[in-house]
Amino acid sequence: MSYPNFPNKTFTNSREPTVLSLLVNVLLAKFENPKQMKNCFQRELLKYEKLINNVQTDEVALDEKIAKRIEEKDRHQRRHDMLKSVRYTKKMFDY
Repeated sequence: MSYPNFPNKTFTNSREPTVLSLLVNVLLAKFENPKQMKNCFQRELLKYEKLINNVQTDEVALDEKIAKRIEEKDRHQRRHDMLKSVRYTKKMFDY
């Protein structure tokens, strides 16, 4: 069986197999033709693009949560400082 887009199945002229040549050989053995392999790669690419988009969406949501928590922390810190000053003032006038 000849593959017009793959003139040399191993993609290498050396006698030592490379990872790429081994991978190509496995893929060519798994798929009947290069078009089928291309379609499979496109499906995998779409799957990973969706995963990347999900990660980006999660990152935006987490950034929003972080900003909200920082605002809450600042608000609580201001309230704490106010309460400390009130307690200190009350202690000064308690006899």
